[in-house]
Amino acid sequence: MKNYYINLVLIVILITSFSYIRAESLISFSGYVRTVNDTLPIVEKEIFINLNEEIQIVTNTDQNGYYFYLFDLDSINAISAVVGVLDCTGSLFVEEFNPLESSNIADFYICNGEINCQAFFDYFTDAENYKQIYFINLSLGNYNSLLWDFGDGTFSNEDTPTKVFNEDGIYPVSLYIYDTVGECESSFTQTIFVFENDTTNCIAEFSY
Repeated sequence: MKNYYINLVLIVILITSFSYIRAESLISFSGYVRTVNDTLPIVEKEIFINLNEEIQIVTNTDQNGYYFYLFDLDSINAISAVVGVLDCTGSLFVEEFNPLESSNIADFYICNGEINCQAFFDYFTDAENYKQIYFINLSLGNYNSLLWDFGDGTFSNEDTPTKVFNEDGIYPVSLYIYDTVGECESSFTQTIFVFENDTTNCIAEFSY
């Protein structure tokens, strides 16, 4: 009987330890999106979550203007994140988390209204070939045509193209979106640094 109780205690300890370790491997992103003037909830608003400048996640607010996303760290060694939302003018509001906490909260107070269309994209570099860039179209609104200008004389009409640059350099990459009746037209440009030892994502900090 004594061995039975000892084994039972050991099982409980193992289950508790596993649950704690499992909880430590999960991180959450949450917050409220409300109107800037009267703090009313903004429903079904798209929230962009960028992990390590590699993983792109899109989630939406609920009927209370609240969003929540749970991410399993077992699938990626995440060390930083950016949470963003576009307001009614197409301006991007972001909150950065570096280092990440188990619970990361970002509330936004923005103007509300339907965006006719707003071009927006993000990108990440291939882990083995720094010249290969993956582009992700995150544009909003009603549009039926798009054009990527990679800044090196090449173009693409793909929604999420993969681009291999032939030479090292700095490239202004632009995404243009529009519809065929002229009710929507928007563009967005980012400067892409294509170098083998790119340090543009490093941030210098000190304290005293």
